Amino acid sequence: MKTLNQMKRTAIAGVASATLGMTLAAPAQADLFAYAKLLLEDFTILGSDGELLDAGPGGDFSFLSFTSSGDMNGDLTGTGGFSFSVPSTGGDIDFPSSCLSVTGDCNPLAENALPFLTGAQGADYVAADQIQIGSPILGIGLASPANVGAIAVGSLSTTSGAGSANANNGLEASWQFSLAQDTGITFEGDISVYLEAFASAGELAPGKASAATEFGITITDLTTGAVVFDSALEAGGTIPSQTTAANAGGFPVDITTCGGLAALTGGSCGTELNTSFSFTTVALEAGRLYQLSARNNVNIDIAREAPVPGVLALMGAGLLGIFAFGRRRAQV
Repeated sequence: MKTLNQMKRTAIAGVASATLGMTLAAPAQADLFAYAKLLLEDFTILGSDGELLDAGPGGDFSFLSFTSSGDMNGDLTGTGGFSFSVPSTGGDIDFPSSCLSVTGDCNPLAENALPFLTGAQGADYVAADQIQIGSPILGIGLASPANVGAIAVGSLSTTSGAGSANANNGLEASWQFSLAQDTGITFEGDISVYLEAFASAGELAPGKASAATEFGITITDLTTGAVVFDSALEAGGTIPSQTTAANAGGFPVDITTCGGLAALTGGSCGTELNTSFSFTTVALEAGRLYQLSARNNVNIDIAREAPVPGVLALMGAGLLGIFAFGRRRAQV
């Protein structure tokens, strides 16, 4: 028959073992998700007459040259990653929709569809897609108007270990030009833009998610070096360049952040911004050499460190220590 002290020691050991078991069995990780998208459709550059600027003979330019470049890359722990780059071209850029997953639960993006996603995905993947098709100006060998867009999305689930998912997706376009006559020019188009960083409750291992969008159009006077137009200074901030982030370090509730988009849409996270835009420059001087630069970039970054012992594990270790100490005293 067990003595009272033996029964106490047995009970303490049972509690300690159960506590450790609960700690090891309980999920210590959250769903992490990041998404960034920026898509311009029917993008055009118009003259003061409201018509598309024309680079053809007898058109709006005395000189015009055009180059563009793009890059898209993604990485997910345990995969080889993907990477595409076009350093300089005067034609379309259309990288294929790409997705990586170690566990086979990839959430592929339909080619050039740039779908809207939000919240926990329950999967481990990173994906990206990019498109630059057409031209906002007539007569430079490409169809008009232009469609320009990029998306980057990544997810780490509650079952994934330490690792990271990140994607960067950027386009740059540059026109050097001289106009045949003094005129202001207008940029018009439709835009869809959204970014989100999400972390569900229960993350005990250090984890984070962030997303960013960047868009800008500038015109520089190449004689003086002065910037004569900058879309970032336009009233209303129709096309935001911004970053949002969620740190999942032990929050007891789901955390979703979407930057300043809620104020623009009049809503909250989960609402994609779909609107049109129109920017008009001051009058540009005929015969003067200018450079028009446009950039479009999206990126996401998710990272999770190796899980660390939680409070319950420390409690369990302490109880086991008490049990061992009591047993040694009983044997003396």
